[in-house]
Amino acid sequence: MRINAKSLAPLMLVALSGVHQTISATTLLENVHIIPMTGEGEVLKGAVLVNDGHVLAVGPSASITVPAEAKRIDGAGGFLIPGLTDMHNHIDSPESLKLQLAYGVTTIRNMWGTDEVLAQRAAEQAGELLAPDIETVSPIIDHDPPYFPGSITITDAAAADDFVRDLKEQGYTALKTYELIQKEVYFALTKAADRYGMTIEGHIPQAVDAFDAVLLGHDTVEHSMRVDAAIVAPGTTYSSAFRPPELVRLVERIDAGEMTYEEAFRRDMLRALAGLMVENGTALVPTMGVYEVLSYSQSNREAMAKHPLIDYVNPVYKGFWLQADPVEELTNEGVKAEPSDAEIASLEYFASTEHGKWVAIMHEEGVLILAGVDAPNPGMFQGFSLHDELGRMVSRAGMSNYEALKTATVNPTIYWKIEGQRGVIAPGAEADFILLANNPLDEIANTKSIQGVMADGQWLDRTRLDAVLKEVHEAYAAQAKAMEEGGEPAAGFPVHLHGAHE
Repeated sequence: MRINAKSLAPLMLVALSGVHQTISATTLLENVHIIPMTGEGEVLKGAVLVNDGHVLAVGPSASITVPAEAKRIDGAGGFLIPGLTDMHNHIDSPESLKLQLAYGVTTIRNMWGTDEVLAQRAAEQAGELLAPDIETVSPIIDHDPPYFPGSITITDAAAADDFVRDLKEQGYTALKTYELIQKEVYFALTKAADRYGMTIEGHIPQAVDAFDAVLLGHDTVEHSMRVDAAIVAPGTTYSSAFRPPELVRLVERIDAGEMTYEEAFRRDMLRALAGLMVENGTALVPTMGVYEVLSYSQSNREAMAKHPLIDYVNPVYKGFWLQADPVEELTNEGVKAEPSDAEIASLEYFASTEHGKWVAIMHEEGVLILAGVDAPNPGMFQGFSLHDELGRMVSRAGMSNYEALKTATVNPTIYWKIEGQRGVIAPGAEADFILLANNPLDEIANTKSIQGVMADGQWLDRTRLDAVLKEVHEAYAAQAKAMEEGGEPAAGFPVHLHGAHE
């Protein structure tokens, strides 16, 4: 379940070479249907005036005073939505940033902080790099030995204050807690984070109950981690590890008709947890797509090898997507063998439909839901897979198309307390948009009908977006060939892959 992306060179500051378009300070996107995300179902026919990377005016074309020198872009009657935010992503190469923009993702929350990411963030903020807006958590924080090589470790609760203060001074605002942190150390980290104004945005450690974590101020529950252990029927033997053998046995009992999912995973406990999350301002990043890695089996690997986007995956990680060897799980109790491939496949309903029902209940109870993908985990394509995640918000979590869009536009700004600055098309907001051929309020899959992307006021039309994709394809092909010939992997970052182990 873990890899060490060893010998990876630092990520260089690379803009979209060959497709970076310099435009005039003022731009008018006209002849568009605007979905401003300021009210459900609201669609405005008209134009958006942009200057210096921000929205100046929105409304009917006749109501907007347009400077003579403004560049005009004809939206051809398309639908304009705010750029999307991926709230759980791992930058794995310069190409991954290009793929985000190519698919309309204009903000990402990077979930493994490094000096290189901090440099990327600074370059983007200074206007030196055309890339998504980058928010980042700290390096992964864990016990020693850690779950993933390359994590930073802490074993002494008394050291938590200095540990957190140092991360704050490095420029981080959020802590990425992880699997094996001991309970007393986690408690100390939450206190120190509160003292220094930092959030806790990583995994709830295996040693900590989800209810306790929320009460202690854990700000985001990632991948619904520890939720299953918190709501499993009392008296059930169940481990808090990823894909525990006990889960396989429990699903076997459900499939045999001995009990139902509702009896195995208590809805009243789930609603109680949701209520506590609302009360404490804890958000859920369910990553429904990557949760399905719980059931990522041989049939999935065979299908993925034929996926039309498989060559747009960093070759360093593509091999892990397609590997067939069972792997091991590191837990607080030691190393446990993973279930067999057949047992993994049996978890498909649990990993998709059952988990989707949990997200639906959380949403119904008022928990703030944030869309995230966790690329480059198996099946999670940089940029593209966020659109599939929005589809799951509708098909599995029962959201309306508008509510699904909110999880990747408005909701992240609510979480970050920057409402009105991103995620909407309104005066004063950042000029991050996607121009679509079709209305996503009619069908959520229409978010994939991308005709152009504006990032920080810079316009990338369909021709330029296709050039971005071509550039990424060629770069990865060259990298794969070099690796086949014994060369070192190209630039990248350490990335944990659920279901892969080295």
